[in-house]
Amino acid sequence: MKPRQTLPISPNAQDCAKIIGGWIDQCSLEHIFCNEEQARHFLPTRLIDVGLFNSQNHVRLVCTSDFQDTSAKFAALSHCWGARDDRIKTIPKTTKATIQDRLERVCWDELTQTFQDAIAVTRSLNLRYIWIDSLCIVQNDEEDFAREASRMASIYGEAHVVLAATSAATGDIGLFQNRAESQLVSRVNSKGRVLSLRVKKEIEHADFTTGEPRHFASTPLFARAWCFQERLLARRVVHFADDEMIFECKEKLWCECTLLFPEHELYQNFKVRLAYSLRKESPKARFQAWYSVLRPYTARSLSFESDRFPALSGFARLIAIPELGSYCAGLWRNELPSGLLWRVIRALPENNDVIQRPEKYRAPTWSWAGVQAVIEGHITFHDTVEAVAHVLEVDCTPAGSDPFGEVTQGHIVLEAPMLEVTLDPAGNSMDAASRAYLVSRVDEDDRRSMEADLHLDGVSANAVCVAIERWTNGFCDNRVSCLVLQKCESVKHYSRAGTIECPYGWFGDVRTKTVTIV
Repeated sequence: MKPRQTLPISPNAQDCAKIIGGWIDQCSLEHIFCNEEQARHFLPTRLIDVGLFNSQNHVRLVCTSDFQDTSAKFAALSHCWGARDDRIKTIPKTTKATIQDRLERVCWDELTQTFQDAIAVTRSLNLRYIWIDSLCIVQNDEEDFAREASRMASIYGEAHVVLAATSAATGDIGLFQNRAESQLVSRVNSKGRVLSLRVKKEIEHADFTTGEPRHFASTPLFARAWCFQERLLARRVVHFADDEMIFECKEKLWCECTLLFPEHELYQNFKVRLAYSLRKESPKARFQAWYSVLRPYTARSLSFESDRFPALSGFARLIAIPELGSYCAGLWRNELPSGLLWRVIRALPENNDVIQRPEKYRAPTWSWAGVQAVIEGHITFHDTVEAVAHVLEVDCTPAGSDPFGEVTQGHIVLEAPMLEVTLDPAGNSMDAASRAYLVSRVDEDDRRSMEADLHLDGVSANAVCVAIERWTNGFCDNRVSCLVLQKCESVKHYSRAGTIECPYGWFGDVRTKTVTIV
């Protein structure tokens, strides 16, 4: 990729479009994976027509079912809505009450600065349409929201380009940021000649080369779960950052300052790596792709926790192949029971670094979505691991028509070795002294190693260990990975409290039992 002209200190839509257009042209000509022919051309249900405007610069909402030409290209906007207390101008929305007016016109003055900038760039790219979530989805229509949320993979995947307001925490900020000016540095060499050079502070790219930044100070868009999925699904994204634009597609990562141009794996971001893995149809590759996304996704925030499944439904639909089995509240049927062994990595800062369960039901406890925390998935592809638990039944009830969306209830029935245990009051180790059965079988070394391998996402003094997998290789010979469960109010059911690894000898004379986890 050849370096392109640097934007002025105060960029505008026309200047940005020249560079973006060059990136898109090169991607269209050279990147096979970004331009794969689709089985059918897709258009969202509604789009914003930026070409039909009058002297007041108004735009309008259009229904694509009325289109004669179904090959129309469109842009899409990825943006932060922003907290209500932070916003100056309210995000314009389409509702049941306003949709007819929107089909006539959307007043320019009603649009936020980000919306206005995105429309200006769309026009400068010679595109007539743009998709903006708050305007193209009827916000107070649950059926419309569920339908459009299930189509996110197609909306962002089929968009000609996604414009990402990456550095804007609210719609008031817009796409175009004033860049830092260069400084003149001069020195006199040994021959008495004055040498001058203009320099700027090096631009940081870490947020674009990793899937899970530790903070989002300069990239607030990356903190949002919905926007994370939009970035994953898009074939091309242009990020409007503080000091430059950055271009991501399914094959390359480019920037204005050219530091990301070298063809080296170090400079390929997680989006490029994920797109590469999705070219493979094997279940192993699909499971790995799913869990490579799960950890950074669960680090992102949502305005409504009920969106935890819908905000990833587009990607789940993209991952799904028959070999994975049915989708079960964030897990896949053919990875069970090992998929139940996901674990909590850390709590979320917005929860004061305390692991919590959602106040309102959003998933069964055996699903990673049943806890508010950063989650690491569990995949077993080792010949030296054998399942000692068997799934007798698994059931999830979708809240609507989307099998990858919200659920209203779910349970799983396992047949496995089960052992009653006691957790100490702190909930971070086993109180072996209170269980003579355990003391007689565990020496001090085993007890220490077992304490280090206990991961809790719930706390209960009296619990049950359910053996899931047994390791038989030399390094972890005869160790077993278990779920830690606690009794629900109904004595017939249990809820998940965490995971633990312990010696398989603990289960030497334990009978296999049936347990229902909700």
